[in-house]
Amino acid sequence: MTKKYNAIVVLGFGSTGSSAVVDLLREFETYKSFGTEFRLIKDPDGIMDLEDALVNNWIIKKDDTAIKRFKKLTDILGRETSKFSSFGKNYNKYCKGNFFNLTEKYINRLVDFSYEGSWIGNDYSMNWFDNILKKLKRKIGIKRDKIMFFSCLSKKKFYSLTKDYLNKIMKSCVDNSNVDNIILDQAVSPFSIKRALKYFYSCKIILVHRDPRDHYLEGRNRRFIPSDIEKFIKWYKNMKMKSQHDQFSSTKILNINFEDLVLNYKETFNIILNFLGEDKKIHIEKGKHFDYERACNGIKLWEKKINLKYKQQISKIYTNLSEYFFEF
Repeated sequence: MTKKYNAIVVLGFGSTGSSAVVDLLREFETYKSFGTEFRLIKDPDGIMDLEDALVNNWIIKKDDTAIKRFKKLTDILGRETSKFSSFGKNYNKYCKGNFFNLTEKYINRLVDFSYEGSWIGNDYSMNWFDNILKKLKRKIGIKRDKIMFFSCLSKKKFYSLTKDYLNKIMKSCVDNSNVDNIILDQAVSPFSIKRALKYFYSCKIILVHRDPRDHYLEGRNRRFIPSDIEKFIKWYKNMKMKSQHDQFSSTKILNINFEDLVLNYKETFNIILNFLGEDKKIHIEKGKHFDYERACNGIKLWEKKINLKYKQQISKIYTNLSEYFFEF
């Protein structure tokens, strides 16, 4: 019988300090990080979009497009990035060479059948040369049929197949039989948590928030958020509104502030342990991954001399986003 792993998903909103929580969890016994951000579920053409096409908003031919786009995404995520190659996330390496094989089996189980066919949707991504070539082939009578996929699934079957797929991916990244919990960084969206929980046999989510003043300064430096202050304020308000709309009372979700991890470390550490159902004995590699001093340097950035040039922008955040400030 296949072992069922616990997914421990750590989320942020882009530069809110979630990586510090990932580093802390990496110091726990029986916990293993996937190795990089887990983009397979929430990114465009990922599992959530696949569910929409195959289950929630099924339309004939849309299933074919969704499966092909998912296959393209997994090809990108699975491959290695090198100095002279295309972009990739190296999932196949983190999965000990099993990612492509597991994904192919998952897609085959999603598909009811395939057939040779064609429809206008196949032409949307064609460049001018391919379009001319298609017309020439048509004139001389060459078939332009392609392999088409048909898939129409119930929610129950989709969730069952997806749980099995993700569990096998987690299993493939484990090299120690004592590991029970797989840390998945940014695996789901903070705006659709309730839905994403259905993709795992067992899942707990830690959502990390940060004072908007530091969020702005850190995010603009890393180009994660709009640098224009008016756009940032609008972006931030809508982000908070959307995330709060999706929040619900659950023992599977923990909201924490990055600042508490620094200023109230012991209390926050115990809150995390309690949420995960663990005790202090599990913290066997203290200080190996979580850099407390570095985390300390990540709070009150707006007071530091290097950021005084953004005084006007911070003033506007005071006026418009003070309700989200951390109470120091």
